[in-house]
Amino acid sequence: MAWKNIRPLRPRGAVEGERITGIPDRKRPSEADKERLQRENVAPSAYRQGMRLLDVQVEALFAWEQYQRGFFSIAVGDGKTLISLLIASHYHEKFPTHSIILFMPAAVYRQLWVKDIPWARKNFNILVPFVGLGQRSQKQRSVLTGANLSKCYLFPYSLLSTLDTIDLLNNIDADLVIADEAHYLKESKSAKSKRFWHWLTTRDKAPKGVAMSGTLTDTSPLDYYKLIKWTLGEYNPLPNVAHVAEE
Repeated sequence: MAWKNIRPLRPRGAVEGERITGIPDRKRPSEADKERLQRENVAPSAYRQGMRLLDVQVEALFAWEQYQRGFFSIAVGDGKTLISLLIASHYHEKFPTHSIILFMPAAVYRQLWVKDIPWARKNFNILVPFVGLGQRSQKQRSVLTGANLSKCYLFPYSLLSTLDTIDLLNNIDADLVIADEAHYLKESKSAKSKRFWHWLTTRDKAPKGVAMSGTLTDTSPLDYYKLIKWTLGEYNPLPNVAHVAEE
């Protein structure tokens, strides 16, 4: 055996370091991009009346357009809900036969269903159909998710604690998961988090992910390690092996 031709193994940290430093800088929208995104997303009548997306919303939509994924730290009041609805709609227009899950806190579910979605449909170009799973009986949830509908399912985080959690997730079989207030899914020992990650990691192919929260910068990135790795994929700025990330 020609030992001189065998290359020595490189430390995993060095390999991960090269991968991370090789990630290209995030693209930023030009002024032309910003105007285009405003006109593509704001309904014509609302645009004429002066309705505009916030700068942070334009940035998020541009990032989604470029990378088809996202991990966004967006402050309370800066329009995470609208970003979620618009991303869901963009994805549905591109993949009309795919299913989507939109997670949100149970406390805001009714406002989203009764107020926010009707307002957003009136003022923005949102075409994706929604199915609300909150405040339903187990039988109703089973019927709604068992119909194999290519829609966006509004899924309160509280439903990750029910007896039918895994059945719901499997029935929907989402191709895209959007997590508003994604800190509910961060690494923890809660039953909700465990059930979600069990479902995600046991699938043949993980769905695309978008995570948003206003508290992401308040703690260590390692608290969100799984979320970052899943949502950003090849653009993950942390080592892909947990113990290397902790070093």
